[in-house]
Amino acid sequence: MAYQVVINDAGVMEAQALNPQETFINSDGSDLGGKTILDYWKWAFSDLVSNTERGVLAEYLVAMAVGSERPVRGSWEPYDIEAPDGTRIEVKSASYVQSWYQKELSKIQFSIRKTLEWIPEKNDFGSDKKRQSDVYVFCLLAQQAKAQINPLDLNQWKFYVVPTAVLDRELGDRQSISLSKVKEFSDEITHSQISEVMGIK
Repeated sequence: MAYQVVINDAGVMEAQALNPQETFINSDGSDLGGKTILDYWKWAFSDLVSNTERGVLAEYLVAMAVGSERPVRGSWEPYDIEAPDGTRIEVKSASYVQSWYQKELSKIQFSIRKTLEWIPEKNDFGSDKKRQSDVYVFCLLAQQAKAQINPLDLNQWKFYVVPTAVLDRELGDRQSISLSKVKEFSDEITHSQISEVMGIK
């Protein structure tokens, strides 16, 4: 669809899915003439190993695994994914391999810090600092050979599902969790097992 603005009754703009062939308006005579949104996406989001884009890809993988019905990623929600049954999911990703030069593989840590909920309808934060989701899905891009890394290969990913209540009870206010600790709370699973482990059908 063409770019359009949808503002809900609370005055919040709701992102809409774009047609990748949509072009820039009034671009005649500029270097953007004929360029599409797909060209922009390729320019901006092709480094899937980098921390930022790998994290967004992990969110997409989990959203597809649980059958999320949202057509686009939310930018300001207090959690990352909402499953069709209402389960609120926080997605965290990590990788041994980074885009930059490394003397050694990265140590795997995931953030689990408590946050204040951002309320776009009020343009303000809530007052209750907590972990905002019902469950965490920890996504590890586990390939350790840099020359063979491929974030699009689901066999290179390992997933762990931990209820937020377990993190609250066992780790309190800790802001991060190691892979070894994650493994105390969850078995390693594949992408196709995520919805089953979470009880989402």
